Amino acid sequence: MKKSLFPRWIDFLTQKTISLIGIALCLVVGGVALKGVSLELASIPIISYVLLSLYFSSDTSPFQLEVRRIVKDKTVYEDQAFDVTVEIYNRGASKIDLCELYDIIPEGLFLKAGSNHMVFSLWPKKMKSFSYSVEPIMYGEFSLGPIRGKVGDFLDSHAEFVVLDNVTNLRVLPKISYLPKLKIRPRRTRNWPGEIVSRKKGQGLEFYGISDYSEGDPVKRINWKVSSRFEDKLQTNQFMSELGGDTVIVVDARRVSDVGRAQDSTQSNSIRAAAIISYRLLRDRNRVGLLLVGESLTKILPGFGKRQFHKIVFALSKAKTSTDWEIRSLGKYISIFFSRMVQIVFISSLADDESLAAIEDIAARGYSVLVISPSPLDAEKAMFDVAYVDIEHRLGERLAQMERENKLTRLRRFAPVIDWRLSIPLSVAMSRNSWELSKSQS
Repeated sequence: MKKSLFPRWIDFLTQKTISLIGIALCLVVGGVALKGVSLELASIPIISYVLLSLYFSSDTSPFQLEVRRIVKDKTVYEDQAFDVTVEIYNRGASKIDLCELYDIIPEGLFLKAGSNHMVFSLWPKKMKSFSYSVEPIMYGEFSLGPIRGKVGDFLDSHAEFVVLDNVTNLRVLPKISYLPKLKIRPRRTRNWPGEIVSRKKGQGLEFYGISDYSEGDPVKRINWKVSSRFEDKLQTNQFMSELGGDTVIVVDARRVSDVGRAQDSTQSNSIRAAAIISYRLLRDRNRVGLLLVGESLTKILPGFGKRQFHKIVFALSKAKTSTDWEIRSLGKYISIFFSRMVQIVFISSLADDESLAAIEDIAARGYSVLVISPSPLDAEKAMFDVAYVDIEHRLGERLAQMERENKLTRLRRFAPVIDWRLSIPLSVAMSRNSWELSKSQS
C-alpha cells in the first residue's frame, strides 16, 4: 500500500519542523510581495527537506512503550541514597527512531550520580535502561516520577509527547547519630532488666551495701576483706538493681514552633532528636512512646524493641506543621492515657508561651519532665549569610536572646531544661548540660 504523504502524526510536528515551515512561508510571501524570485527559490530546499522528512520517516504511532522503575530500598535514612534503575521495553512491532525520557525527581531529593535523562533508539522487542542515584535533603515522604518524554523519528520532524504514570513512593527517615547513655529516668522503674539504676538491691554494677552471705549468693560477690573481721559469717557485696522504665517523647511540631529553613529548622532538629533519643532508650531496654503535636495529635503507646522504633520513626517522618491542635490541653490528655510513672521528654523550640504553659501543666500534674529546646535563634541565623550587621540587628538579637533566657529560667523552676545550640550535636549539648539531667533523677 502506498505510503500517505501526510500521516496521522502530522498533529505532532516538532518545534523544529514548525519553525522550518514558518521560514519557508515567510520566504514565499516575501518573494511574492517584493517580486523577487530569489526568495521564492530559497524556500524550495526548506520545503523539500520538510516534505521528504515527513515522507520517509517511520510512523511511530501507535507505539507501545513499557517502563519499569526499580528501586532497591524504598526506605532509607537521611544520610543514605536511593539507587534507581529505569528499564524501557519496546513492545510494539516498529522501531522507535528517537525516544527522549526524563524521570522527574521531586523537591527534597537531589541527583547524586548518574543521569535521570536518556536519549536513545529502540528496536522492536528490545530493552534499554539507565541508572542514577538520588540523595535526600531531609526526612519525609516523596514520590519519584512520573516519567515524561517524547517519541519521534530520527530527523526529529515529528514527535509525540508522553507522560508515563509510573510513580514510586519513597520514605526518608530521620538520621540517627550517636548518643551516649542517657541519665534520665522515670520516678519509678518497672520490673524488667534495663539500664536505670534503681534504689532496690539486685543485679547491677553500682555498689549498694554489704549483707550476710546466704545460700545461693554468687561466690564472686563475697567480700573477703570484710569477712575476715567475722569468725563465722561471710559477707557479700550488694548492688543496686538496673531496671527499665517508661518514657514518652513529646514533639512540638506546630507551625508556630517551626523556625528556619526546612532542612535545618527547629522542627527538623526536634524530629531528629526524638528519633535519636527513642533509639537510645529502646536500646537500653526501656519502653518508649510518642506524642507528636502537629497537623494532628499522633499517639504511640510505650513499647519495646525494633518494631516499636520503626513505628516511632515512621510517624516522625510524616510530621507536618500545623496550628490545628491546642497544645494547652496536652497535660489533661497525658493524664488520661499515661500514669505518673512515665518520664516525659518534651522537645520544643519554646517559640511561644503556649508551649511553656503546657510544660508547666504537665509538671503540675505530677509527671517528671525533661525539656530539650533547639534554639530558634540559631535556626534563624542560619537562614542568613550576612558578613556585616548593623547596630539595630545586634540589638534585636540581644533582646531576643534575653527573652529566651527569661523563658528558660522560668521553666527551670518546674523541669530541667537543655538549651540546644544547633551548631553542636545533640550528644554534646546533653553532655554539657549533664547537671540538668541529674536534676531529673532527684
